[in-house]
Amino acid sequence: MPANIEKTLLVFAGALTIALFIIVAPILSLYIIVPPQGYAEFFGSNAQIFTVARKALITSITAATASTILLLVLGIPSAYVLARTEFPGKKIVEALIDIPLLIPHIVVGIILLLTFGPRGPINLHIMDTFNGIILAMTYVSLPIMFDTLKIGFKTVNEELELVARSLGASKIKAFTTITLPLIKRNILAGSLLTWARAMSEVGSILIIAYYPKTINIVILEAFQTYGLKYAAILSAVLITISLIVFIALRMVYRE
Repeated sequence: MPANIEKTLLVFAGALTIALFIIVAPILSLYIIVPPQGYAEFFGSNAQIFTVARKALITSITAATASTILLLVLGIPSAYVLARTEFPGKKIVEALIDIPLLIPHIVVGIILLLTFGPRGPINLHIMDTFNGIILAMTYVSLPIMFDTLKIGFKTVNEELELVARSLGASKIKAFTTITLPLIKRNILAGSLLTWARAMSEVGSILIIAYYPKTINIVILEAFQTYGLKYAAILSAVLITISLIVFIALRMVYRE
C-alpha cells in the first residue's frame, strides 16, 4: 500500500477515534460515577424523587412508543408516495418534512402551543396532557421516520410489484406482500431511531406538557433541586434502558 494512502487512512482512523471518544467517554464516566447501589436505590427506594421518576419513565416509554406507531401509520403511505411518484411541488413537500430538524425544540413547543393550544385555531387540548407529549414527540421525530422509509422504498425495484400485479395480485396485495417485506430493515431502523428521538425530547415538552412528567423533565428537576448525584442516577437508568432496547433491536435488525 502506498505511503500516502497509509497516512490518509491513519488520519481518517484518528478522526474516527476522536468521534468515538466524544460519544463513549461521557457514557463511561456516568457508569463509573454511579455505583451499582444507585440502580438498587432507584428501583427499590420509596423516596419521592424515585417514585416520581419511575412513573415518569413509564410515561416517556409509553408516549414514545405511541408516537412511533403513529409515525409508522402515517409514514409508510407517505414515504411510498414520495419515493414512487412525481408531482408538482414535490421538492417543497420534502423540504417541509425536514423542517422539524431545523427548528429549536423550545420553539417547537411554542408553535405547537400557539396552533393546538387553548388559544390556538385548533384546540386539541394538549396543554399539560399525555396527548400533548405525544404530539411534541411526533413533531420532532417525523423527519427521521419519513426519510428512513423513503430511502427504503427507493431501494425496491418497482418492477417486482408490476410482476406481481401481472400475475393477478392487486396493488395493495403487491405492496403488502412484496414491497413491505423488502423494507423491513428500514421499518425497524426508522422505528428505532424515531423511538430514541422521542425518548430524548425535552425542550418542546417543557412548553407544552410539563405534566404528566416525563423522565427527562424529572432528571432536570433532580439536577436543579437535589444536585448531580440523583440526576446522575436517573440518567444512568435511562441510558441503560435505552441501550438495552437499542442493542436488542440491532440484533433483530441483523438477522
